[in-house]
Amino acid sequence: MFAQDVRFVTLPQGRIAYRDSGDGDPLLFVHGWPVSSLTWRKVIPALEPSYRCIAVDLMGIGESQKDLDGDFSMPAQARMLAAFLDALELPSATLIAHDSGATIARILAADQPGRFPRFILFDTEVPGHVIRYFVFLQKVFRLPGAARLFGTLLRSRNFLRSRRFGFGNAAYDHSALDLDELFATATEPILRSRDHLRASIKFFVEFDWHVVDAIPHDRLTMPKLVLWGDHDAFFPYARGRQLFEILPEPKSFSTIADCGVFPHEERPAEWLAAVQPFLAGTPA
Repeated sequence: MFAQDVRFVTLPQGRIAYRDSGDGDPLLFVHGWPVSSLTWRKVIPALEPSYRCIAVDLMGIGESQKDLDGDFSMPAQARMLAAFLDALELPSATLIAHDSGATIARILAADQPGRFPRFILFDTEVPGHVIRYFVFLQKVFRLPGAARLFGTLLRSRNFLRSRRFGFGNAAYDHSALDLDELFATATEPILRSRDHLRASIKFFVEFDWHVVDAIPHDRLTMPKLVLWGDHDAFFPYARGRQLFEILPEPKSFSTIADCGVFPHEERPAEWLAAVQPFLAGTPA
């Protein structure tokens, strides 16, 4: 079973947690912030019968070791993923990545394009686009006492549900996504200890928006599927089309209707309806 199957591998970057289930061509799932590998819980069970599904916890998130002196930057996370695949003796894998995880995956795939025969990316950072609210939060979280403030906010359902200040905009249709269940899955691991909180903050504040602009997207020559929620409040739909246009062929684009920044959480059936034909129709 996906959710219960937590394993660990020790790398130079630390002790990395991952979930490994199913059998077949390997798929590597890369999550964003502030969620963990558990964000794939709604879609991996449908893919397990045909594919080996490997969902990793990035450094500083989920069950992975909390090395507060480590480098949690996007390039460092990409190097960790390369070492992770080496440790699992996987010369190749299909990338499926979301949010900041798709930025990390693009850095990795641009560095080793021959290792990844297919790439599915969705609702992620786009060159030239900066989320000003997140930049503001990065500054706030660098202040003394940030861990205590962050913990207080994460424990407040009113804050998390707020469409103005919290993560209420993560879902377009609140009736289609159980936000309490999402928050429990996404935030409870962060709240386990002060080190968990500090590690999550470190992951967030070390995100350098200029890294996105520097990714050599022209090196991503494998078949690509770009998915986007049509009501993504963080990465607007028009930006998703912009990212699609700068990617080289072969590529395809799919819109997830009535959906925010978490298509695999809010509309898992529609997400699978786009992903499964792409996987079946492209060589691994």
